[in-house]
Amino acid sequence: MATRRAFTQQGELLKLSGDTFSIKEELKKLGARYDGGQKCWFVSHAEQTLKKLEFLGFLPAPATPELPRQPAADGQLAQPAEVTEGTEQTWTVAQFTLFVDKIFRQHLNFDFWIVGEVSSLKSSGGHVYFDLTEPAAEDQRALNSGRAVSVSCCLWAGKVRLLADKLNDFPLADGVRVRLKVTCDFRREGSRLSLIVNDVDPQFTLGDLALKRQQIVRELKRRGLYDRQRMHSRWPELPLRIALITAAGSRAQTDFMNELALSQLAFSVTLFDCFMQGDHVRGSVTEALSMIASGTQGNFDCIVITRGGGSRLDLRWFDDLDICKAIAYADCPVMTAIGHFEDVSIADEVASIAEKTPTAAARFLVNKVASGFERLLGGLERAARLAQHKIQRERQILDRIDMRLEQSAKTRLARESDKLHTALRALKLVQNTAARPLRMGYTFLRAGKSSTTGQSDRHITADDFLTSAPPQSVEAQLWSATHNAQVLVEMSVVSVRQQPLPVDGLESMVDTKQTPQSLPQEHHGR
Repeated sequence: MATRRAFTQQGELLKLSGDTFSIKEELKKLGARYDGGQKCWFVSHAEQTLKKLEFLGFLPAPATPELPRQPAADGQLAQPAEVTEGTEQTWTVAQFTLFVDKIFRQHLNFDFWIVGEVSSLKSSGGHVYFDLTEPAAEDQRALNSGRAVSVSCCLWAGKVRLLADKLNDFPLADGVRVRLKVTCDFRREGSRLSLIVNDVDPQFTLGDLALKRQQIVRELKRRGLYDRQRMHSRWPELPLRIALITAAGSRAQTDFMNELALSQLAFSVTLFDCFMQGDHVRGSVTEALSMIASGTQGNFDCIVITRGGGSRLDLRWFDDLDICKAIAYADCPVMTAIGHFEDVSIADEVASIAEKTPTAAARFLVNKVASGFERLLGGLERAARLAQHKIQRERQILDRIDMRLEQSAKTRLARESDKLHTALRALKLVQNTAARPLRMGYTFLRAGKSSTTGQSDRHITADDFLTSAPPQSVEAQLWSATHNAQVLVEMSVVSVRQQPLPVDGLESMVDTKQTPQSLPQEHHGR
C-alpha cells in the first residue's frame, strides 16, 4: 500500500513528495524549500529532521529499479537494465512515467524561448492558465499535419506579480501572439506535459502588432480610404441626431449620456449595442455601421464609436481592416473615443475626429451644438439689424415719396382748381350768353326725341313748320321770371296751321324794338 507522504535522499538533501500542501507551514519551519519546477520540497538531511518528518507522516520511498537514461534506436523505448536478451519485461505505469520524467529532467531541464498564440485563457487563485497554439497554416512542414498544435502553459501567481510591469504593456489575451521564456514540466500524475512561464517578451508582441498595423495602414492608403473621412465628411452645424456604437449598459455609455444630459440640449441618441472587446468586435461594429448606412434606423448627423479605457493590447480589436473600411465609407462623420490617452488605434486615425474618452466625445458634441446655436442666433440678430436698417431706409424713401406726392398733388390740385374756376367762369359766361335771349322773351324750340333712335332729331327752324312733315314732338326752352330759371317744356305736335303775320303788326314790332314772346303760329299740344 502506497504511503501518503514519502521522502527520498538526493545527495545531502531529502526530496519530499506526496500531500505536502496542508503542512507547508511546518515544512517551512524545518527550513524546507519548494521547487516549482519539480513540484516538490527539499530539506537538508539531518537526524533531527528525519524524526520530525516521520512525525509529519513521511516514510522512506520504496526503491525503484535503475532505468536507462537514453531511448533505444528508432525511437523505441529502451528495456529496463535487468532485462536479459531473449526475455520480455513488462513495465509498470510508475516505471514508465519515472523513465519519461528522468528523460525530461536530463534533456529539458533548462529555460528556453517559445513563440505561439494564446488561446483558452483563464485564471484561478491568481494563477494564469492558457494554451499556446501554432496555427496549421503558418508552419505545415514543421507540423506534418493540417491541424493546429498546442501546449498547456501555466503562469504562477508569484510570477504574475514579478512580471506585472511587462504585463501592463501587453496583458495576455486570446489571439495574442507572444514570446515566452518557459521551463518544460512533466507531471507524473496524469502524465501531463506543460510549460511553466518564467518571463515574457513584450517587444515581440508589440512589434508583431505594429507590423500588422503598418500592413493595414498601407492597404487603406492604397485604396484611398485612410483620409476619406477627414476630407469628404462635413460636420453639420447642429449635430443633434447621434448614432452611438458601444456596449449597452457599459460605463462608456453612461459617461457619454450623462455629459449630454448636463447640457440640456435636445440631443437624440440611438444606441447600437456592440461588442467592444473580443473576437466579435469586428462583426458587431461593421454590422452596426451597415445598418446606419442603410437608413433603416433613421437619419443621423454623426456616428460615435466609444468604449472605456483598457490596456494597450485592447486597441488591436480596432486595428482591423474591415472596421476601418466601414468607417471610411460612412456617409456622415464618424468620431471615435476608444478610451486610451497615450495610444491611438487605426480606427482613430481613419475617423473624422478622435477623442480620448466618452466624456470628451460628448463634450465635443455639446460645444459643437452650442457654437452652432450661437452662430445661428448671431446670424438672426445680424439679419434682424439689416432688416431694421432696410426698413428705416425704405421708410425714409417712402416719406420723401409721400412728401413729393403730396406736393405734386397739391400743385396739380391747385392747377386743376384754377382750370375748373376758369371753366366755370366760361360756362357761366356761356350760360349767361345762352340764357340772354330767353330772358328777353324768346323761346327755343327743339324737335323731340325720335321713337327709333331715342335722340333728338334736330333743332327746329322757322321753315320746319312750313314743311309738310312737322316733328311729332317739340321741346320748348323758356325763361321763368318767377323762379329766375330756365324751364323746359315737352309738347306733342298735333297739327301745324300757318297764319300770315299782319304787316302792320310786324312794323309796329320793329318800330318799338320789342321781341315777341312767341312765334305768331298756332301750336296745339300738351
